[in-house]
Amino acid sequence: MIPDNPEDPTNVPMFAEPAAKQASRAAPGSRLPSDPVATVDPTPLLTAHGGAAAALIELLGGDARFVGGCVRDMVLGEFGSGDIDIATPVHPNTVTRRLTRAGWKAIPVGIEHGTVLAVAPEDGGTFEITTLREDIETDGRHAKVRFTEDWQQDAARRDFTYNALSVDRKGNLYDYFGGLEDLETGHTRFVGNAADRIAEDRLRILRAYRFHARFGLRAWDGATARSLAAQAQGLEALSGERIRQEMGKILLGPRVVETLAMMAEHGVLAYVVPAASHRARLNDFTLLDRLITLEDLHDQPGLWRRLAALLHRDEARMTGLAAHYRVANRDRDALLRLSASLPARTLNWGLYLDGPAAALDRLLLDAAEMNTPASADFVRQIQTYQPQTLPISGQDAIDLGVEAGPEVGRLIRRIEAWWVERDFWPTREQCLWELSNVIKDEFDLRSA
Repeated sequence: MIPDNPEDPTNVPMFAEPAAKQASRAAPGSRLPSDPVATVDPTPLLTAHGGAAAALIELLGGDARFVGGCVRDMVLGEFGSGDIDIATPVHPNTVTRRLTRAGWKAIPVGIEHGTVLAVAPEDGGTFEITTLREDIETDGRHAKVRFTEDWQQDAARRDFTYNALSVDRKGNLYDYFGGLEDLETGHTRFVGNAADRIAEDRLRILRAYRFHARFGLRAWDGATARSLAAQAQGLEALSGERIRQEMGKILLGPRVVETLAMMAEHGVLAYVVPAASHRARLNDFTLLDRLITLEDLHDQPGLWRRLAALLHRDEARMTGLAAHYRVANRDRDALLRLSASLPARTLNWGLYLDGPAAALDRLLLDAAEMNTPASADFVRQIQTYQPQTLPISGQDAIDLGVEAGPEVGRLIRRIEAWWVERDFWPTREQCLWELSNVIKDEFDLRSA
């Protein structure tokens, strides 16, 4: 059910301690809308990539600012070495010239939207620089923009309030839409009207669920929830690659089952996950929930195994999802190896043929399906496994007198099975001895 009114949060924690200590706010009545709302220590951003970020801000001019997710994470005390986005009122052509003159590499990845990728000299880091802009026309996938020098106008086209924060090199923090308060209260709120922001780019539907899983401590207001549900069908117009990237982040992020259940309740999940032959299975996350519990005990989150669990290891749905998401052939094969329709293998054969990653995926999925613990001994065997190569070849059979042809392959496969079943311990000499005995036994049998 979509709520009509937001729930008032109780006992909502404030910022992480590092940010709380570094933030100093200006009194609301003493500032203009264009003034900074607080001062913070920008050192984590300025020193990123060995100080290249600070050099880039200086190169672009005093009006350049850090924007978006890096600012949000810095305010929360969570910024490590992730992506850094910078905005500037300088025209992209001027940005390119300044970078080139300073020995930086400028890559016009989205020049029509004002975006230039800046690569520091001597591989000193990569930064995305975007000229301030406003959207003048959108179709849910692409936008036509007009460059501007108005920071608030640029912030107004961003998705969520806490992603519209910006900070300059002196640590002045700018917040035009209440993003700072929304971070404190755990409120994932669109900038302006939710329906308008979603209509500009339907991928924001999935981004909303992803960010809500990470930062949300309170329910969405009814208007936002209804807007997400009402425009969900628009996801069908997006490329499979964009859907795949966002769904991958959701599946590997926090509160996975809770988030997917909310997407299903709002009617969103059906547009990004292939339909189930049994309707009840679309919204059944029991297998995935069990798998996540096992991962917490034995391994890091695994995307392909989580996708397989979400799809109940249904080969037809897995094939459909791989096609819709346009995954690479190698990744498609990794996913399909986890299908329930494949014959069961012993652990040794799984390790030998598919490798340790697939073997661990299948072990955890099998345990989740049976609702039993995964064997710690098997997990340890998988994690310490080293790739093995059969120490003999068909030439060895020929050297022992076998005529070249299908018989050689059959004999080598027989020795291979004998070797695998003995935990790969037999040496080349032992394999040759076994091969010669098999050849002799078969020769004697035919001569009898």
